[in-house]
Amino acid sequence: MNFFSNRTQQSMEEYIIYNSEYHVLICRQHGYAIPPNGIVRHFRQLHKAIPLSTRQAIVQHIKSLDLYEPDKVVIPHDIIEPILHLTLLQGVKCQFDKCNELRGTENSMVYHCKVAHQWIRTNGVLWSKQCIQTFFQSSNRRFVSIVVGINC
Repeated sequence: MNFFSNRTQQSMEEYIIYNSEYHVLICRQHGYAIPPNGIVRHFRQLHKAIPLSTRQAIVQHIKSLDLYEPDKVVIPHDIIEPILHLTLLQGVKCQFDKCNELRGTENSMVYHCKVAHQWIRTNGVLWSKQCIQTFFQSSNRRFVSIVVGINC
């Protein structure tokens, strides 16, 4: 017997999506995955308008999922099709000698190039714009490169 009614299940899916390939829980509204230890706080702080019963059902439901901690999620290194429900971002990709480092901002790419490649401005730009995604926010942010031609 299913613990949740169909109505509760549908209601939960308005807010969260479980991606079984990467073992992450994605917040549909925010477009990023929520670390397993941050789900209760995420819904308590950012989704106060969701009925308490639905938030409780979500928390109960996630206990049955095989969720990975951010450092255990295998990030694709190849360029891939967009991952459903993750926000598309305009990022930058390092072009230096097949480095392919991805960053969210040009300033962070400048820093990367200075540190990793001893780059100076007279060397010219060593990066290009790239559509990217990230599973997690803040300190857990790691970028995924998306197929060229996708509008960010």
